[in-house]
Amino acid sequence: MARSIGGFNSSGYGSFAEGEPLSARALNRMAAGIDKAQTVFSQGIQFQTNNGGVAYNDVFSTPTVVGTLPPFTVYLTKSEDADAVGVTVGTVNNVIPYINGVLMTDPTYPPILLPTGDGLYQIVVKCKADPSPASFPKLDSEIKVETYPTTNTDDYGFIALANIIITTVDGKKQITVNQLVGGSQWGDRLKCGSNTAEYFFSMV
Repeated sequence: MARSIGGFNSSGYGSFAEGEPLSARALNRMAAGIDKAQTVFSQGIQFQTNNGGVAYNDVFSTPTVVGTLPPFTVYLTKSEDADAVGVTVGTVNNVIPYINGVLMTDPTYPPILLPTGDGLYQIVVKCKADPSPASFPKLDSEIKVETYPTTNTDDYGFIALANIIITTVDGKKQITVNQLVGGSQWGDRLKCGSNTAEYFFSMV
């Protein structure tokens, strides 16, 4: 009696012995199975064949960096569907600012949420200061959003990184980012008598 194709996989029947007949039905099922198992080439997949079968491997290419954004570049993003901005890492006098309480070198820092109302805002570095001769700025300086214009005090001075313009046209919100600073900064704080401290910054 001819065995069916199930003989290849059934522990009860075992494999076919040499010289045993095959039924036409078994051959047809074998042909259908081979058709379904045929190899199709695809981009990003590597194929290797030998007597034992076919091996498939994912080919992961190393991404090519075509360019990087300058330090302190402000870009639009989302935070739980809310409008927000992120900022590329930069320094002020080699001090790395915080964003929402997280050092900005940490890629998991939460983005800066933007105001919901129309207006002109600025993404700023709030450079905190202690009286001279303390080093400037303080290590807990931070990047945040402020309403334009900002006002310096004896305790802190602002570096405006970008203007954020929020408008509503036909019921649809539009957000424009105008970059003001394109690099890390070096600066100083000068305090003369009772006058409010003045701050000076330039790109490194």
